[in-house]
Amino acid sequence: MKNEIPEKFKNKKINDFDGMKSTHWLSPFLYYIKYLMDNKIPEYVSKDDAIKLIACGNPYGEHAMMSYSVNLAWFEDLFINMISQSEIVQYGLENIDMLQNSLSRLQIFNYLLEYYEKIINKDLNTNIKNYIIKKTREMFFEENRTVSSSEYSPFSNFWSKCEENHVDDIFPHFNIDIVLSAIRINDKDINYQYRKTIIEYCIHVSTELQKRRIINEIKTDSSNMGLTLDQSFVVNHFLASMGDEENILSIIDGYLNGDAINTPDIFTIYKFGCLHKTEILLNKYIELLFYSTNLPDNNHYIRREKLFSLARNGIEQNISIENFAIFHDKAKVHISDLQKENKYTDFYEDFLLEMEQHAYSQK
Repeated sequence: MKNEIPEKFKNKKINDFDGMKSTHWLSPFLYYIKYLMDNKIPEYVSKDDAIKLIACGNPYGEHAMMSYSVNLAWFEDLFINMISQSEIVQYGLENIDMLQNSLSRLQIFNYLLEYYEKIINKDLNTNIKNYIIKKTREMFFEENRTVSSSEYSPFSNFWSKCEENHVDDIFPHFNIDIVLSAIRINDKDINYQYRKTIIEYCIHVSTELQKRRIINEIKTDSSNMGLTLDQSFVVNHFLASMGDEENILSIIDGYLNGDAINTPDIFTIYKFGCLHKTEILLNKYIELLFYSTNLPDNNHYIRREKLFSLARNGIEQNISIENFAIFHDKAKVHISDLQKENKYTDFYEDFLLEMEQHAYSQK
């Protein structure tokens, strides 16, 4: 073994160990180190050679299983006394894109994410973040939209938890195609749900200035003219989620006229965006509140609950000390009308009190 192992590494690059290429000799060798050498690395194995093994599939067999949780725990367990976490990260960043095996890349990327969360080295964390942004942008390239890649799952997971604002880095320019890429177009499009998460992240963390920029870029996109009704529906709901007043009013008017709630699951029906408080939106949400609560129980329960949630959130977004009287007066008139018909009013009275507290609690 002392003579054979160095030959295995001689003149080899990291991609020569990609995937399961070296499992036939690596498994017994690592077994020898772990159980017969008590994790002591033989002197004839150099650091420069050993670190190339991060490209290998898990030699103990778990790597063969399709799992988004594959990682380099097996490698760190054996070589951590020889190779530091920061060295693994630096080498991984430099070489991950050379590898062809998706699970080999995935185990390295999962290790990068684990390292990122520990904040061991700020410079390396910056490099990891830049790599994540670069790969995230690639997810929206046309040629990557029908590629099955387990790598996209941890990217999606990262952005679903991220509270930092990197919207301008990911999308220096926004267009309609980006929005529509989050909707599944055919059976081959298996990555749409990961792109969906990125767009939801943008809705969540964007500043008012960024939202206005994105709304303007979407509205002035020349491809806006050739959309189907379904595509227009998706784009309009995206703009409403960003807080575009024109689309919010149009969508609510549709609901008031009986439009079905077929909102794509990419954008929550329960809350539209809010760029600034306006009496126009407040009045429209009040109208939706009364409409939703007046819907009969029979066959309308789901519709009533969804539209009520939308109205409630919209009123909370737009109500203030200055305009509370608008809601107060309309609610009182509605309560009076219900009392004349001997109908239940406790709910509206409680809701009025709740909104008054909300309005006056704002700074």
